[in-house]
Amino acid sequence: MELKPADRPALQTDTGICITYGELREQIAEFRHAVRQRSFVFLLCENTPGAVIGYLGCLNAGAVPLLLNAELDETLLQEMYERYQPEYVWMPKKHAETWKPCNLSEKQNKADENINKSDEKNCTIGYEKAEYVLYQTEAPKCELHPELALLLATSGSTGSPKLVRLSRQNLESNALSIMEYLKLTESERAITCLPMQYTYGLSVMNSHFQAGACVLLTTSSVVQQQFWDYFKSAEGTSLVGVPYTYELFRRLHLFDDRTQKPGEQPWYQHLRYMTQAGGRLPEPLQQKVGTWAKEHDIKFVVMYGQTEATARMSYLPADHCLEKIGSIGIAIPGGTFHLEDVDPATGVGELIYEGPNVTLGMAECRADLSKGDERQGVLHTGDLARVDEDGFYYIAGRKKRFLKIFGIRVGLDECERILQKAYVEVDCEFVCVGTDDHLQIYTTDSTCAETAAELLADRLHISTRAVQAYYIAEIPKNASGKTQYNKLQDKVKE
Repeated sequence: MELKPADRPALQTDTGICITYGELREQIAEFRHAVRQRSFVFLLCENTPGAVIGYLGCLNAGAVPLLLNAELDETLLQEMYERYQPEYVWMPKKHAETWKPCNLSEKQNKADENINKSDEKNCTIGYEKAEYVLYQTEAPKCELHPELALLLATSGSTGSPKLVRLSRQNLESNALSIMEYLKLTESERAITCLPMQYTYGLSVMNSHFQAGACVLLTTSSVVQQQFWDYFKSAEGTSLVGVPYTYELFRRLHLFDDRTQKPGEQPWYQHLRYMTQAGGRLPEPLQQKVGTWAKEHDIKFVVMYGQTEATARMSYLPADHCLEKIGSIGIAIPGGTFHLEDVDPATGVGELIYEGPNVTLGMAECRADLSKGDERQGVLHTGDLARVDEDGFYYIAGRKKRFLKIFGIRVGLDECERILQKAYVEVDCEFVCVGTDDHLQIYTTDSTCAETAAELLADRLHISTRAVQAYYIAEIPKNASGKTQYNKLQDKVKE
């Protein structure tokens, strides 16, 4: 950040605001003076300048931010606040009327009868900038491990109290690696398709700041016309997304040139590359996107990662996108893969990753923030994988996403792929869950729901009594596009 030319654009918004690297450095310095060094900060995120200034300001000050969704349910936010007790809260002004860090819970109030719930003496406003406000609480100083630089929630939408602990080395090594394999330059203009509190969305920002490029900020969704109007007018050079994002792109007919109106500027006029991570992309969709990208001389890079590895562990080089469909590719620069407990019959074993981007470990309470590096650069991913003769890896499923029905080992991810292929002509989604005596299929097409159970039972050679299919209007997903399995049955009742 320090070495970037002062007049180069760093942030641009869809409301016309442009902040150069020089201006951003000044605003980061202001924020740095507003918080104590090695303090603990809750940062309620939007894809806006205020959130970015707070994030970079915390890192610059040596403070440790926990990135949370600014739209997180108030009750969940309060629970997180009480569990972790931050010393500061950096939040949008517009949310200050509905939730403030000084609004103590009933349980806390009863601990001191002299405290009035409306009494705001226990927190003060320390700083305001870019429609954000900084509250200082009366929480005691938090003991933070010297290597700890950032905290990310494992589930940004549900307010899971389980956090991932990241170091500065994790952030820097991952940003440099992404910049290297995507060949990012200062001329890139990356639009925010994903929330910044989500590890994938944050990695886009970090890698582009590392390259001295410009980040195009917007709170619009990819299904809104203003998103695409801004993308075209701002000359966006890249798009990123999870599988659900690409499904939305498909429904918007982005990869069908026949929808292009004569004389209209194509939406992809300045597009250089697209990336995808956050789960397996259905193979027919990868084929469609990859073919379209190749025809338009645009790089399409499929990637694999976890928050526990600071977002990224592997990438499938664009020139192998169609040749190696379904593969997560090869390890990123600086990282390595190997398999453990390999099944001799299938070649499938647990995927183990090693690299400087492997995070320090997890936290479930305030005291855990003092813990050191528990992983020592080695991550057991929990994914089962195989490797082909060219060294490209393929995910076979999650260790915990397997059932044993009537003694037959059944992979739920594989079940979903079977159904997607069987109903490839139908515009619908499938999710499989279950127990060791019953497999449940949820689909967004009522006709498929009538036949899917029998089809899958036949393919798996198990009794139809062990399989049941349900129709639901939509698959419940969080802000990052991940399936919320615990809400599937509720959708059946709606």
